[in-house]
This record gives sequence, structure tokens and C-alpha cells, in this order.
Amino acid sequence: AVLQEVGDRKALVFVQDYHFTLLPRLIKERNPSIIVAQFWHIPWPNPEVMRICPWQEEILHGLLGNDLLGFQVRYYSDNFLNTVNSSIECKVDWERRIVSQRGKKTAVRSFPISIDFAKFSRGARQPSVAEEVNRLRKQLGLSQEIIGIGIDRVDYTKGIPDRLRAIDCFFEKYPDYQKRMVFVQV
Repeated sequence: AVLQEVGDRKALVFVQDYHFTLLPRLIKERNPSIIVAQFWHIPWPNPEVMRICPWQEEILHGLLGNDLLGFQVRYYSDNFLNTVNSSIECKVDWERRIVSQRGKKTAVRSFPISIDFAKFSRGARQPSVAEEVNRLRKQLGLSQEIIGIGIDRVDYTKGIPDRLRAIDCFFEKYPDYQKRMVFVQV
């Protein structure tokens, strides 16, 4: 669909997340003039872990179809660079963080995203927030002094089962909190 829409024109295609791992290479093979960028939203494993993946080469070649590949933190982009450096024929320019392979260059960068903690912390202390918390306590019938909340889409990458096991572990380790705290997963 992207190739049909773009035709022979120059374009920038931004690929989101791991679901389309092979897409950048496929786009570049059909139209090398398209600039392709992708942000990888999940952790990238170290080379030893990635080595056991039976599709490692296909994944790496797919991602190296990007002109720009972004990761959440430097650690993940370092893992990616170490993986390609040790797994496939390529040249890694560590200073510029560029992978060269088959005449194609891919810039690998970290783009840490976060919230403005100070702003949210100030906002959380506003009287209107306390009023809303009290309203929700009444609506949900919560009498505990501490309310933990998780708000996520239902997706295996969000680690909801792990989070629930961690809450169970917390309550086992600190049983005094069982009556003082409730966790609500939305």
C-alpha cells in the first residue's frame, strides 16, 4: 500500500514498532529513494540472547533497511549494534553509530522518551486530584490507604501477568500491606 501511494516520488516512511520488522528492507528493495525510519519500542536483547533466534539474520537485514533506526535507550541501541557487529557481515562506525552493509547505511540512535516528572508531581498534589481520588474510592468501594494502578492496552509486551505476579510477591513479602493497599489494573 505504501509503495502504491508513493509511486516514484521521494517520500519518508515512518515504520512503528516490531510488528513490521521486515518492512524497511522490502520497501528499500522496491524503491531505494524512499527514506525509511523506524522506532523499536521494546528492549533489544544482547547478542548472546539474539543468537538463539532462528530468524536473526532476516530480522537484522530487515531492520538495516532503515535509514534511521531508533531505540528507547542507549543500552538497547548498543545491544543492536553489538548484535549486527557479531552476527552479520557489516561495518559498524561506533563513533557515528552507523551500520554499513551492502552499500547501505543505517543510523542507529537512542531517543529516550519520558514525562515531565516535576509537572506531573505538582499536578498530583492539586486539590482537584484529591477530590477525584476520593470520588473513585467511593465508586470502586476502596477503603485501603494506598491505591496502585496500572493502565495499559492488553498486549503481551506490556507484561501485565508479570506485574500481577510481582504484586503477589510484594504482598507475600510484606503481608502488612495486604489490608492497606489495593491494586487496580485497567
